[in-house]
Amino acid sequence: MEITYNSFLSEKTSLSFEDSQKIHQDILSTLGHDQEVLHVWQDFLEASMEYAYTRSRWLLLERAERQENDSRRTTQHNKVIYTLKLLSRYLE
Repeated sequence: MEITYNSFLSEKTSLSFEDSQKIHQDILSTLGHDQEVLHVWQDFLEASMEYAYTRSRWLLLERAERQENDSRRTTQHNKVIYTLKLLSRYLE
């Protein structure tokens, strides 16, 4: 089966670009100018980018390299989840 954007959208857990943009705009409008919230937002973005970079390279690594880096990757993933939960609490 060929994977296309339309076939992706038919999946239960898919999120369209339009819906993603709306969520992003909602977050940005809710952040305001509170320095503490902006710091948490920055932490979330940095953690997400670091994890995305690691995951983008993951399949290019040899098995031994993946095993060697697995703990670091897990730590990065956990940091994304932690900062997202913290951000969510601030935005409630």
